[in-house]
Amino acid sequence: MISLRNHERKMKQNLLRWRKTLAISDSCTCHGNRQEKHLLRRPVFLSIERLYHHDRRCSSWLPEACVMNVSFGLILSYLMFGLKLRILMALSIGAGTFSLTPSLICSRIVSECHSIAFKIVASMTSCDPSRRTLRKDSVELSRIFQTRQSSPHDRLENGQTLLHVS
Repeated sequence: MISLRNHERKMKQNLLRWRKTLAISDSCTCHGNRQEKHLLRRPVFLSIERLYHHDRRCSSWLPEACVMNVSFGLILSYLMFGLKLRILMALSIGAGTFSLTPSLICSRIVSECHSIAFKIVASMTSCDPSRRTLRKDSVELSRIFQTRQSSPHDRLENGQTLLHVS
């Protein structure tokens, strides 16, 4: 009786191991697909993006699993006020649901030659590697942000941020 139970337990363990290896070998290895089209550009923009979680040739692909994002927006730049205003409306449709997300982004436009933060970041990236001033520059950049002399969200007239310059 005891040996029968042990045998039954071993068979269940072997069956579970076999199912796990089958599930691993049968699992999907595709990386999905992303398609994006920009229909309109500045100052009015319209873009459509389709996201598929599985490739169309994959056995797990379902047309219902496609997510489509439609973005429509307007970019206004007020150079005399030093502001850039971006109005965006995003529509996301997929998996039987949809969402509509509005956003309003207002950024300060600065000149590269007059912005202390852009000067510091430019000196950090173009600096001679033998000079070790990165720590001093990063402390100075942090102080400038804390005293609100500059912001990490500042943009140049062409739309670039500090990350673009670095």
